[in-house]
Amino acid sequence: MEEMYYKIKTNKDIQTTMHDLKKSMEKNGFSVVVELDFKDRMAQDGIPFDHNFKMIEICRAEYLKKVLDQSLIAGLMMPCKIGVLDDQGTVYIGMVKFTKMFGMMQNPALDEFLTNVEKEVLTAIEEAAK
Repeated sequence: MEEMYYKIKTNKDIQTTMHDLKKSMEKNGFSVVVELDFKDRMAQDGIPFDHNFKMIEICRAEYLKKVLDQSLIAGLMMPCKIGVLDDQGTVYIGMVKFTKMFGMMQNPALDEFLTNVEKEVLTAIEEAAK
C-alpha cells in the first residue's frame, strides 16, 4: 500500500532547510503564505516542546482557483502544508500527498490535475533537500 505522506531526508540543518525550501517553492511558482514554528508557538503559551518542527503553507493562485471551481469544500484542505522536522538530529522535509488527501473527496475531475501538482511540489522539495 502506498504511503499517505512523502518524506525525504536532508543533510542540512533545519534553518538552512527552511530557507532552501522557501526559495525552491518560490522558484517553482508557489507562494509561501504562512510559516509556523511549532516550538516557538507553544512557548508563547508556556508549553515546553523539545522538538524542532516548522511548517510552511504554499499556494499558487491559479491552482487554488482550479480546485475551488471543482469543489469549494476542498478549500478546507488548503493551502498545502509542508513540514520540516528535526528527528533526533536528522532533518526531514515532508507532506501529506495531495493525491491521497484530496482523493478522499472522490472527485475524478481533480485526479490528474492534482497528480501533476503533487509532482511539481515534490520536485521543489527534492531540490531543497539537495
